[in-house]
Amino acid sequence: MGALRSSAQMISYEVSMGLAIIGALMFARTLSMSGIVMAQGADSIWFILYQPLGFLAFLVSGIAENNRAPFDLPEAESELVAGFHTEYSGMRWSLFFMAEYAAMVVATSIAVTLFLGGWYFPFVYGLTEARGFHNLYVFLCILVFMLKLAVLLYLYFWLRWTLPRYRYDQLMDLGWKWLLPATLTNIVLTTLAVFVIQAIDGWRGIKTIESISQGLNLTATGKIIMIVFGWGGLFVTAGVLSTINWRSRDFNLKSQRRKIRLVGVAKGKPAQATTSEG
Repeated sequence: MGALRSSAQMISYEVSMGLAIIGALMFARTLSMSGIVMAQGADSIWFILYQPLGFLAFLVSGIAENNRAPFDLPEAESELVAGFHTEYSGMRWSLFFMAEYAAMVVATSIAVTLFLGGWYFPFVYGLTEARGFHNLYVFLCILVFMLKLAVLLYLYFWLRWTLPRYRYDQLMDLGWKWLLPATLTNIVLTTLAVFVIQAIDGWRGIKTIESISQGLNLTATGKIIMIVFGWGGLFVTAGVLSTINWRSRDFNLKSQRRKIRLVGVAKGKPAQATTSEG
């Protein structure tokens, strides 16, 4: 049962995770991790301002991929007892959780690099590297990256402490009926925004081969348009999916719950419980 859940969960959320990063790659114009950070530094802006929907989709997909609560159904202690929970102890037991926490660090590191600027932080380069303080610049870059990483890791822990575990059908609905349409919509809106920016001359273009990896090189007008498209797309997509969730039983998680009510019977006889679809 746990293997079935794990395989279905991995396939469902890897699709959304892959689609969520396409928007950021369209801005960076490169697949290099350092190039993506350089592109954000060249525009002096983090891609999360352009891609809030992509960031949220990637974050949720990463939590589900790592089997963290509230998506830890493959190893749910209240329903299933995995072998390493009962058969192993000590260092052997810790190896399983070391792998889980290592996967968390990798997923959050990718999120920091793609959407939060990686080691880039405003004014750090101008105050250190530009004045010849190279070692201080390297130290501050590492510190900035670790602080961003710690914030996202704390979010993982906070969600585990706060939210109850999803049901298996709710987990599948969230992946296929919410995240997948949201990421596809994000790609369409990002493409449309890039065409609009090019039409109104909101970017400075690609001048040399080396400048390809420096992002779209947007003007101030282009940045404003991208931010409007990004955040407007987030709220519009959330509103549309919420409307579908409210009107359709296939999407509405609340309407799928089975409510139990007591049926009145004659005095002296035990009450009987019946179920009804709500």
